[in-house]
Amino acid sequence: MAFTIRNLTLSIGGICCALLLQAQEPPPLRELNFHVVSGSRIHNVRFGVYDDEGNLVGSKQTGFRSSGRSLKYTYKGPSKIIFFEEKAAPTAANPQAVSRSIVGVSQVPENVTDALFLFSEIKPAPKKGYKYDIQWMDISGDNIPPGHVTIFNTLPINFKGAVGKKGQKGKVINAQPGLNPPISFHPQATLLLTLESKKDGILRVYEENITCSEDDRILLVLFPPRFPGSLNIGSKIITFPLTPVKKEKEDKEKPSPGQD
Repeated sequence: MAFTIRNLTLSIGGICCALLLQAQEPPPLRELNFHVVSGSRIHNVRFGVYDDEGNLVGSKQTGFRSSGRSLKYTYKGPSKIIFFEEKAAPTAANPQAVSRSIVGVSQVPENVTDALFLFSEIKPAPKKGYKYDIQWMDISGDNIPPGHVTIFNTLPINFKGAVGKKGQKGKVINAQPGLNPPISFHPQATLLLTLESKKDGILRVYEENITCSEDDRILLVLFPPRFPGSLNIGSKIITFPLTPVKKEKEDKEKPSPGQD
């Protein structure tokens, strides 16, 4: 009986020791190349810089562009990617101290190596919670064939429309929330999207001429209107090269200090 109790004690001790060692191991880090894009002006959004143990040691600024996507950034850190605003908060003990407030988070599957983050400002601004809704798209490979346009609808609304030569009946489009299937198009085509309202009937919410070559791969991102209640939805047209560029220009900004 004593032998059994002793073995049981050793077994429990071994399990506790293994759990303790496991708890002390740093969380697994993931690496991701990404770009950012938004339908409105966004400033002072940063992401964390981590050491090999998963500790936050600094941050890097993202640069949103008025047209197209940003430069490429490389992230290496925890699987949940946190975006935050940062401002100086010097103290007598630490003149370099900063304070950070989280404005949005995203989590991308481990098998995705290159992503496009789509930022939509939440309006009216919430008193609690995140400032931005962040969706993502996998751009690791040729997801858009040459001569095609793909619509990423960030709104929770279905849009209907057509793409084709102006004045002619084009291909019917049903732009559902999220990423939609690619649609072939003719150069200098017109893309029209409508919204059906029980009160006002069919309303035009987007109409744009797509001027490009037959080999272009185009992503049209639909964003919420800048002003609540408006029917003028935001949009960004992003043209991808025929073949994904492996050595793309990357932002080289030095990370800011990690002190809070």
